[in-house]
Amino acid sequence: MDHINGDRQDNRISNIRQVSLSQNGFNRKMQSTNTSGIKGVSWCKEMKKWRAGIMHEGKHIHVGYFIEKIEAAEAIEKVRNELHGAFANNGGKAA
Repeated sequence: MDHINGDRQDNRISNIRQVSLSQNGFNRKMQSTNTSGIKGVSWCKEMKKWRAGIMHEGKHIHVGYFIEKIEAAEAIEKVRNELHGAFANNGGKAA
């Protein structure tokens, strides 16, 4: 079971859907240790660029390196929406 809006306290029938374990993982919130403020985006010291990456079906997918953080954010959001569809979670802080 998955809470569509991510609020575990909101147990209305309209907010709950049956999902696979994999689909439920797609809907995870941003990790509390994230320092970029954008899910899936981090600073790469070696390249001196923003790196975008995502996990899908147990594999890390490298989206690319970007000079501007906003470019990395847009790229990762596009890929996440394509791969995770209705289960994509592009933000939100960890509870």
